[in-house]
Amino acid sequence: MKKRISALVLSVVLCLGLLSTTAFAASTPSVTSTDGSKVIKVTGADSNALCALWGDAEFKNLLLLFYADENGVASVTVDAFNTYYVGVNGQSQDKAISVVVKDKATTPVGPSNPDRPSGGSSHGGGGGGSSVSKKVTVNSTKNGSVSVSPSYPSKGNKVTLTVRPNSGYVLDSIKVLDSKGNEVALTKEADNKYTFIMPDGKVTVDAKFVKADGSSDAAFSDVPDTHWAIKEITWAAENGIMNGIGGGQFAPDRTVTRQQLWMVMARLGGSNPADMAAARSWAMSNNISDGTRPGEALTRQQLVAILYRYAQLMGYPTTGAADTSTFPDHATVSAYAKDAMAWAVGNGIVTGTSDGRLNPGGTASRAQFAVIMYRFDQKFAN
Repeated sequence: MKKRISALVLSVVLCLGLLSTTAFAASTPSVTSTDGSKVIKVTGADSNALCALWGDAEFKNLLLLFYADENGVASVTVDAFNTYYVGVNGQSQDKAISVVVKDKATTPVGPSNPDRPSGGSSHGGGGGGSSVSKKVTVNSTKNGSVSVSPSYPSKGNKVTLTVRPNSGYVLDSIKVLDSKGNEVALTKEADNKYTFIMPDGKVTVDAKFVKADGSSDAAFSDVPDTHWAIKEITWAAENGIMNGIGGGQFAPDRTVTRQQLWMVMARLGGSNPADMAAARSWAMSNNISDGTRPGEALTRQQLVAILYRYAQLMGYPTTGAADTSTFPDHATVSAYAKDAMAWAVGNGIVTGTSDGRLNPGGTASRAQFAVIMYRFDQKFAN
């Protein structure tokens, strides 16, 4: 995907099975910056809350996704004195908190939806020149953050990545991919700083943080290391796509409902529905779903059909359809899902069940959903 699922999300992708229309911070967090340090500090957020840093009031210029620590505190360093907008823990966009980072004084402002600021990082940093600046996108990271300077470099510019693990975590890996998915050479300047030379076109930064003691964040008592979907479930948990259900469990066999998928896809599409009714309205207005049977368990063919329509909506490739007649139950695929199923199979998003069937009418479990979303992400994000 051009907007990475695990990151691109323009707002919080909440846990399937625990999707909530009221999963916001209990009170408005504080967002401040002082004395021209270029550091924006978030306090009073929920523990491990996902935060979004925006460069404009219209919420089109997403600069960074980062997590608060266990105490609800996070700090990020920006590359320019400007006005920024911070959304915390799934707050709706009209409640994003604006903060002015000044070279002499900083005036934090409460929840608002002000006019778009002039200048700023949405137009690239630094002075003039004829070079066209390109955005450096940092994919969603958990348990740490990565800041970029400058955010909009021109080809040939030296770009600095500053890595900040949360307390108790360390950087496991970091890489930069160009617009064609090729890895860009990184130079380690210090323990927390890396640099690269900006290529032609946009680039994406992927970073992964792990616990310093080597333990896993995605350890679920009901998902052993031998589980068939352990890799994908771990990926979904580590990237904030899905969380456990509590008590150290993931419930891999629990079903997913249609309205839960509407909410996830709406947020991936840049919307921020206030509730399930709003998510349903988004799905219908964008021809993603007909909006019926919201609480019904999601079937495999409904899931691939919605992904297919979402791909069309976002302009992703919908070519490469496979001949599904090799599956013994291919004739049971509903007419509305035939093209979607062929596309999903041809692109490796769906490979069939363990007994070699498509099982289009079967319900999609949380484990199956994690696998399908992982494949969708890998196919269109890289």
